Amino acid sequence: MFLIENALLINGINNYYMKRLSLLVILLGLCFWAHSQSLRTAVATDNLNELKAYVKEYGVNYPQEKLYPLVAAAKYGRYEFIKYLMDNGADINAREYKKRTALMYAIKNNHIDIATYLLTFKPDLSPKDYKGNTALEIAYKAKNFDAIKGHLPENPFVGTDGPYIFKARKKYNVISILKDKDGKPYKEHQSIEKTDEPFFAACRAPNGDTLFLFEVHSKFKPEKEHTFEDVSQIVAISDIEGNYNEFVKLLLESKVMNESYEWIFGEGHLVLLGDFFDRGGQVTECLWLAYHLEQQANKAGGKSHFLIGNHEEMNLSGDTRYVNFKYISNADFIDINYKSLYNNKSILGKWLRSKNAVIKINGNLFIHGGISPEFLEKRYSINTINNVVQNNIANNYALRKENQQAYDVFNPKYGPLWYRGLIKGSVDQDDIQQTLRFYKANRIIIGHSTVKEITTFYENRVIDIDVKHSLGDDVSSALLIKNGHYYIIRIDYKKLLF
Repeated sequence: MFLIENALLINGINNYYMKRLSLLVILLGLCFWAHSQSLRTAVATDNLNELKAYVKEYGVNYPQEKLYPLVAAAKYGRYEFIKYLMDNGADINAREYKKRTALMYAIKNNHIDIATYLLTFKPDLSPKDYKGNTALEIAYKAKNFDAIKGHLPENPFVGTDGPYIFKARKKYNVISILKDKDGKPYKEHQSIEKTDEPFFAACRAPNGDTLFLFEVHSKFKPEKEHTFEDVSQIVAISDIEGNYNEFVKLLLESKVMNESYEWIFGEGHLVLLGDFFDRGGQVTECLWLAYHLEQQANKAGGKSHFLIGNHEEMNLSGDTRYVNFKYISNADFIDINYKSLYNNKSILGKWLRSKNAVIKINGNLFIHGGISPEFLEKRYSINTINNVVQNNIANNYALRKENQQAYDVFNPKYGPLWYRGLIKGSVDQDDIQQTLRFYKANRIIIGHSTVKEITTFYENRVIDIDVKHSLGDDVSSALLIKNGHYYIIRIDYKKLLF
């Protein structure tokens, strides 16, 4: 009996202490909660005194849950908090767990008064958030770039560019962006009297040096020829995306041109399979080089074919989702809307509008994305596809929707500029054979869908040549077709595919 009573007593004591301990844990938890939520509570309830207490205890740059006071204040739009924090030494370039600064949040959440105030402290505009966007890119996408650009001491993304050449009534306007000896950008505007003869313009490197001269022609007839036979050799390159240096290296390695930018490929054909726009920072140079080589090839009895990809279509129709911010900044710097850089008065714009989307050489069907079973059911000929692209490439979605052919050709799910099913396994061997039979081709050569190296599919009936040129010489590749064989070409590298 004594043992039982003693056990009950001990158990009661344990329960007493356990309850006290539990209460202590709860109180400690409440204290921790109050501490951990103090910064968030301050900004959420607009309580400046609580923020001051937080700063007094922990410091102006002490993060709570990876959120710095200045960043939190900007996120919630607390202007008085921002002023207090900056007056007390807040780090304007502090970044939270999404890699965003206070300026990024002020812009993203449209707190323009805070954004313009923060800009007076000259924050670093180069950092990118977890989505890869700088503060100014966020501003452009949030459609408030115009509201803040006047408060910038300068736009650091403006770079050497051009020329952009526009045809006027009696002259050409040639506009370039250059930099002075102090590295400050300026706009160079030349007016050239219009004549029947072509004139020469210079394509420049980022440092302003001339890369090559090219002839400027004012008229471009839509390309109608799309099928070629008995071509001695073909080089195909796709998805350069503004990587000019790799583009040049591949052209040299493939012996398409020499170091003086002269065509040395004889009667061979060069096929540029689309997506020369976006992402990279030397799109203009890539386009002018393609333009220049086309003229050089024609004089030598060869051909250079620039095909339209989905990114050419996007840029001409005004979709700037993937445009390198340099070009948005440059367009603003020369006081022109980005889409207008490639309008129908622009030499590059007129040239691009004349281009095909599909060609066939020696039985090889070249197309940026691919032919889907759904699209094949429409029974559109090569000629029809090219006509639709040339006549509708700059139209918006609403206009295309009114035209069934344009709706089909530019369809982002099954259209030939966008389709990815040939690589994703959405089709089988029979689908490929049906496509080849309809277009009287032996194989299809595509870009658009990235592969680690140029790769064949469906028993060599499909060849994907879209590699990440941005990764450099070990990846950047061209396809060479010669004497019935298909080769991968890289710097100091040549591999037989089949």
